[in-house]
Amino acid sequence: MYVILDKNLKRVATLDTSTDTNIFWGETIQQQLADDNSSNDSISESSLANTSDPNANSKSWNDTFTGLTMVADSPAAQYLKVGNHLAAYDQANDRWRVYRIYTVDETMDTTSGTNLVSADAINLLIWRLGKTIPTKKEIKECALPAAMNWIIAGTGITLVDNATSGLLSDFSIDGESSSQTLLQTILTTYDCEADGYVKLDSSGIVTDTILELSDQRGQNTGRRITYGDNMLSIKRETVDTTLITKLYVYGSGGASISTAKGNGGRNFVTDATANSLYNNDANTWLEGSITSSTVSEPDALLSLGLKTLRLYNHPRVNYSVDVTSDFDAQLGDTIKVIDLTMTQY
Repeated sequence: MYVILDKNLKRVATLDTSTDTNIFWGETIQQQLADDNSSNDSISESSLANTSDPNANSKSWNDTFTGLTMVADSPAAQYLKVGNHLAAYDQANDRWRVYRIYTVDETMDTTSGTNLVSADAINLLIWRLGKTIPTKKEIKECALPAAMNWIIAGTGITLVDNATSGLLSDFSIDGESSSQTLLQTILTTYDCEADGYVKLDSSGIVTDTILELSDQRGQNTGRRITYGDNMLSIKRETVDTTLITKLYVYGSGGASISTAKGNGGRNFVTDATANSLYNNDANTWLEGSITSSTVSEPDALLSLGLKTLRLYNHPRVNYSVDVTSDFDAQLGDTIKVIDLTMTQY
């Protein structure tokens, strides 16, 4: 069941599969917590917002409701308009999410001659944050709550901070980037995950819009996927396009690591062990470079270079798993995959 809300978040129609009125089809709700980096061959500081936990750098929150289609003369189809909203109930997490419609397509089916209308929408909080530009500010040793409160100020969004990050990081707001763009940086910097939902009263009226942060969405109950049981197939891809064993490191304003303690006047860092493992020519290195736009102090720049090299001094291994239709998992759940037939890397 879905609910259509008008521009003021008032209920105007209900879509329910149990009735023959307002038949709909084709909808997809897709939520994202991180990017799939399987085809990302870039080496840049922008992908290294969190230098203490490399896994945090793929964090990216998105939540869309697309493809909802109806016959144009259905009673509720008139409400599928840009600026209206679609509300969906998440039974597993007991919360409602509201999506603002941003695209409406009207077409005629050439076979039946029927006029159709379809709508695409995005999580209301993402839309609001994307339309908000915070005032320029530099925050030294900024904690997560302070950064969040600054980017949601004036949006009417309530922050629920369940993340435990105690990290203090210099945080910069350029006065040009949207709050949604800055939120993505916050998620990687402080290694947390986001969810956006609403609270409804007994009459179905939206009373609050909530942005919730947590260390990790989902649960870890020890569930497993095992080949021959609930696993249909498993695929592993090994890629070394970003393999680096010698990394040149540069900083803002032409800064160099040549004067950093213990680096012997070099402007690069190396990993001899990785080079002997992955480079067929022992007389050469597999070279790359990174330039930081924010770090200029030589010792800090050297630390950044060493952490970056550890991300790229080995081939990347990507896995994809197909499971049986009866295996149900929620976004963010931790699932152990057991397969004893594939040779370990």
